[in-house]
Amino acid sequence: MEELIAGEMGKKKIDERRLEVLRRQKLMWERRLDSLYKNPDKPKSVEYFIATSARGASRDGAVSAARIRAREIRATFSGGMSLRVDELAHNRMEACYSWEFMTPDW
Repeated sequence: MEELIAGEMGKKKIDERRLEVLRRQKLMWERRLDSLYKNPDKPKSVEYFIATSARGASRDGAVSAARIRAREIRATFSGGMSLRVDELAHNRMEACYSWEFMTPDW
């Protein structure tokens, strides 16, 4: 999150609305982490779902780029943070997303 804020600050023409959104997102995540640490009932585990997407010249190119990005994210979290990472696919994803409300972000 810090990198996104620094990147936005480094631009010649700063988008103040985007900068404010990024700062608020950072504050939201900091508050969530603080509430986890301060809560007397510690959770036994915490699960995070990370979704990624990518652009490509064709559908196959976009899927390939998204898979590459997913492997990079998995390697970062499993190696750098010593976490167990499972990949959600097909029917397991239905439990996480409301597909009728999902639209591509382009």
